[in-house]
Amino acid sequence: MIFLSMLVLVEMLGQAKTMVPLSHSSPLICQTVCNCDIKADGLISIICNIESLSQWNSLCQEISKIPRQTHSHVKLKLQGNFSQLNVKFSCMSIIHTLDLSHTFLIPRPEMFASMNSLSVLNLSFNTIQNLPSNLFSSLASLSSVDLSHNAIQELDENIFNDTHLLTAIDLSYNNLKAISYLTLSSLKHLQEINLQNNSIQEFSSVHISSCRNLKKLNLHGNQLRAFHVLGNESEISATENLEYLDISSNPLECSCTLLKLLQHLPDHRKTLVSADKTICDSPPSLHGKSLDGVNETLLECTAPYSLKVWPANETSALVASSLVFRCSANGYPSPSVMWVTPWGDMFYSHQKDILQYKSLHMAEDEEVFTFRTYEEPNVDISTTIHIDSKNNLIVNKFRGSMSGNFTCMTFNEAGNFSLRIQISAFSKIKPVFVQSLFIGGYSASGLLIIGIFVGVIKSLVKRIQHKFYFIVPLFSKSAPHHEPDTTSNAASVEAFDNNEDDNAGSGNDEEAQSGYSLTVEDALYSSKYDTTDVGNSPKEWTPKALLEYLEDSKGRLRHGMGRKMQRVRKNVQSIKESGSVYVHNIVETGSSAARTMRAGVVMGVETVKYHVQSFKELCGTGDMGTQTISMVSVETDVDSNQSKEIIKQVTFV
Repeated sequence: MIFLSMLVLVEMLGQAKTMVPLSHSSPLICQTVCNCDIKADGLISIICNIESLSQWNSLCQEISKIPRQTHSHVKLKLQGNFSQLNVKFSCMSIIHTLDLSHTFLIPRPEMFASMNSLSVLNLSFNTIQNLPSNLFSSLASLSSVDLSHNAIQELDENIFNDTHLLTAIDLSYNNLKAISYLTLSSLKHLQEINLQNNSIQEFSSVHISSCRNLKKLNLHGNQLRAFHVLGNESEISATENLEYLDISSNPLECSCTLLKLLQHLPDHRKTLVSADKTICDSPPSLHGKSLDGVNETLLECTAPYSLKVWPANETSALVASSLVFRCSANGYPSPSVMWVTPWGDMFYSHQKDILQYKSLHMAEDEEVFTFRTYEEPNVDISTTIHIDSKNNLIVNKFRGSMSGNFTCMTFNEAGNFSLRIQISAFSKIKPVFVQSLFIGGYSASGLLIIGIFVGVIKSLVKRIQHKFYFIVPLFSKSAPHHEPDTTSNAASVEAFDNNEDDNAGSGNDEEAQSGYSLTVEDALYSSKYDTTDVGNSPKEWTPKALLEYLEDSKGRLRHGMGRKMQRVRKNVQSIKESGSVYVHNIVETGSSAARTMRAGVVMGVETVKYHVQSFKELCGTGDMGTQTISMVSVETDVDSNQSKEIIKQVTFV
């Protein structure tokens, strides 16, 4: 095998760049899908198109048969769609150069493990978005990596830790917004780095402080506003060793920052590539002017001033609400903003390395956040805090433990300035509890007042209704003149008896009252006590007849009032029962209303008792005292037709 391999190499020495399909008898066995090229310098170039996993396995077997003497001269270019092929390259440990461009490769952890001979790796044009942190682990021989024309957004700061011999990195045409100063810290042999056409916003001498051999740095077409020269003299020396620097097509702030960069370049007129295309974006007085045409005395800086914060310097925030803290300041170049929370966490929208050597003098072990989640045991609320691109600090679900001073720090190369916002937390739980008590009290009071009002109305209605039970018709002190007709007198007495009987069985109060509406004079002219003669001439009343009449009237009244008293007792009992039920309902509504109703019912009962006593006194069952009855009689002269009144008074003890 070795002998045959030597013969093949001898034959190819005189032929440059000649493609020779190798047969199965050759030392390098290529499948039909591969093209092999052995160049004059001994470099073996293999181009293979892989479409399936079986083809990949076959390729791995054939690659392992390549003679050991040619390992350092094998270049493999793979074609095809690797997005669906979950393959590892450990079988290709002899490969020196691996080209995987345009293969839609999706990088996976340790994909290139065991490729100890790999020196050049091309992963360009694959739409790669993320690179695993250990993608290049064990690639100790790697000297060049091409990651251009992808969609990489972020680089892990440890991704190049195992590639100490790396000399060239191409990260152009990606979506990088920032690079950590630790990403390149282990690359002491790095000579060239291409970062053009990304979205990098800040870059400094700290990023390349470990790259003492760096000669070429391309930052064309980013979002740089400044190239900061920071740190001590040994860290600045990396900038002084540059031979090629391109910062054109960036929105540069032509300030003292840029002046410091020009002062540390060995010969900025030669080192600064495309100086005529390096245009100032600010200040307004220098906008649109090329850097090579600007007088260095105009490159000045102004410390932050007129700092404004929102909300006010002291305010309250509702627990579990969202807060937005805003901060702005004037100055040139535009001041950077960093927020410090009450418990000391720092939030900054850019990388820490820019801050650490500025006027803030941050320690290296201090951590700076752009986003953080806060969770506590036995607390359901999870709080998140982050700072956006406009330097606004956003707190979602604010908690009471976060009360305190939020500090806005603004700074640039000329100085710094800060303001504090004092935030205290309040909860709606307690106010809602107090409000519920007031609402409950108002509701209970309203119901109580309504109950009292209804109770008073019903009490008055009952009192008015039952008041008519106690109306006793009094004897009329005057009566119209009646002719002494025996027929009419007899009818009056009969009507009196009939009305008394009817009223005894009737429940109508008006009918009961009308049954006792017989006046004294009508009774005196009744048939029972008729004192006229046959000629209907009136006679004088005798005391005996009057006493008999009064006794008879007294008996009738006593008989009628007995029935009346029985009805009154029933009404009183009904009042007590209804009052008791109503009082029970009022007690459920409010004790105050119950006491009011109880007093009303007691007052009604006392009133009933008072009227009952009055009836008893009137009917003779009680103490009547001295009574005087006035009697009026009219005498008429038939001949002269003249009338005269005779008044008689009888006193009874």
